[in-house]
Amino acid sequence: MYSDAGYVVMGQDFISLLKGNTAFHNKKLNEALINAIN
Repeated sequence: MYSDAGYVVMGQDFISLLKGNTAFHNKKLNEALINAIN
């Protein structure tokens, strides 16, 4: 299920990406994708 909470997580990841924290962004994005699939 892809809820509004998922979009909030994506927004936080996007902010992290803008800050150049790519490793953190990729880790959180992968977790978000896994959670979305499950």
